[in-house]
Amino acid sequence: MDIKNQINAVQETTGSTIAVINEVTGVIKNIDDIVSTIVSAIEEQLSTTKEIAANIAQVSQGISEVNENVSNSSQMAQSINTDIAMVSSQTQEVSNGILQLKHSAEQLNEFSESLNQLISQFRV
Repeated sequence: MDIKNQINAVQETTGSTIAVINEVTGVIKNIDDIVSTIVSAIEEQLSTTKEIAANIAQVSQGISEVNENVSNSSQMAQSINTDIAMVSSQTQEVSNGILQLKHSAEQLNEFSESLNQLISQFRV
């Protein structure tokens, strides 16, 4: 009977061991599911991070283009300012020329009046 009891004890221990192994297998499956969920979340975050990085690169490029346009606009404004200064200077020169012409015309008019007075004295 002793052998039968030992066999029964081994069978009970084997049954208990199988039950524990099944529980451990269930826990490992749960851990595997959790790890798969974590991996999926990490992949999603990686994809989102890549998308954010691409958007930041596009924004950076857009800012560079805006800066370049502002720089070009500033250069154009400087050029326009220089052109306006030249036009102003030339306008002043024309104005001075007109004043000189007016002065010369007045002198000519005075000379003409003097000449007319002299001519009127010599008429017979």
